[in-house]
Amino acid sequence: MEKVYILLVTLFLFSEASAQPKLIKSYDNIGSIITSKNNLYFHTKGCINKLLNNSSIPHCIQGVDELDHIPAWGIFNSVLYYNNEDGELFKLENDDHRTLIKDFDGYVHSMVSTEKNLFLATGNSIWKSDGTINGTTLIKAMDTGSVHRLLVCRNKVYFTVLNELWVSDGSETGTIKLKSFPDGFGMHTDGFNVFLEVGNEIWRTDGTELGTTKEIYFPSGSSLGNGESILKYNGEIVFSTKDSINEIAIWKTNGTIESTKKIKTLSTTGTYPELF
Repeated sequence: MEKVYILLVTLFLFSEASAQPKLIKSYDNIGSIITSKNNLYFHTKGCINKLLNNSSIPHCIQGVDELDHIPAWGIFNSVLYYNNEDGELFKLENDDHRTLIKDFDGYVHSMVSTEKNLFLATGNSIWKSDGTINGTTLIKAMDTGSVHRLLVCRNKVYFTVLNELWVSDGSETGTIKLKSFPDGFGMHTDGFNVFLEVGNEIWRTDGTELGTTKEIYFPSGSSLGNGESILKYNGEIVFSTKDSINEIAIWKTNGTIESTKKIKTLSTTGTYPELF
């Protein structure tokens, strides 16, 4: 007899008052999770669920039977927006009222918000929306490739097109290419600047071409990963390196050579230690 195994995914609640997590509920599968100031939303098959800050019981607020997963969603002006695999962008108000904002040619694969707009990436185009049908407009269609990795910093949106770094203020004239790199890169923000991992270099940008500069260079043979190792902690950027003699180390910086310091060597064999 063939055995079937089902992975049960559990939702836990952590609080500063208790070191022990509290089991909220078990599901067959939990998709992505998004948070607003007062609520936590998560997707299970056929349902968008909402968990209030002052509640420990999630409830289904919108049936989405056609969705196995949500390609992209975001919070703008305390309202939840989500996209399905057919390219339809919906606004979800009052937990049970769904409004179709736009039917895109291809689904939205990334979504972020600033104070003024919701930004969306679909294929090789970047769009903005003020939450209305007429206020959802194309900012720019790219000639060189698809739009990826939307990142908000100081009310501007940074994104990548192949190996190019772009920034947008929501207007076509304010959507400009800052820099082309020979290879792919990762990026993260400390809230004031955007930091880039480019090979064995760390770059910083303030959103202008002149302000996009190489700040830190590690010796040849060093690698900084692809941006997944960048984290923000205590107002500084923390990242990992691997050098030519297989030393793996953790570093921190605020974007200057003087502030860049090694925190700890993790390994001298070229392999990351097992943490769990």
